[in-house]
Amino acid sequence: MELMMGVAIASVLALVVSGIFKAGILTSRYSLSQTRILSEARAALIGTGRIKGVLWQAQEGSSFMTLSSTSLAVGYASAASISFRLSGRDLLQSQLGVDQKVTTGISSMTFSYYNLDAAGRIMESTAAASAAMVTAAVVLPGERGKSYPFFTGASLRGKP
Repeated sequence: MELMMGVAIASVLALVVSGIFKAGILTSRYSLSQTRILSEARAALIGTGRIKGVLWQAQEGSSFMTLSSTSLAVGYASAASISFRLSGRDLLQSQLGVDQKVTTGISSMTFSYYNLDAAGRIMESTAAASAAMVTAAVVLPGERGKSYPFFTGASLRGKP
């Protein structure tokens, strides 16, 4: 009888321990997935160190070249313009016709452009020359069909 109780208790303990290990593995996998998503969003918006991201380049720019919702083209007073666009799930940065991959794994990226009117209110820009701010909506895919949107914006240097 004591042997049967010992075996029953050992079986229950084994089930509890295996459940704890399984939960730990799932938590670790989820954490790695979230870290990947945040890293890719950061790379797209801020950059990877060697290559500057969308917001970093917009903040250093002096003008927007177009008002495209699917790409961003930033002009500079003392350098060639730089543009960003999606090619599949890769975010590409182009300068002087040379493409560099900024990051990968992006589902979609859309841009909106704004400026201040005479009364100081923010309004959507109708001409690239008047645009002073840009917003970027970046969506990254997660596990099980879940998507993670990131929304941020930047102002051009030297424009009100």
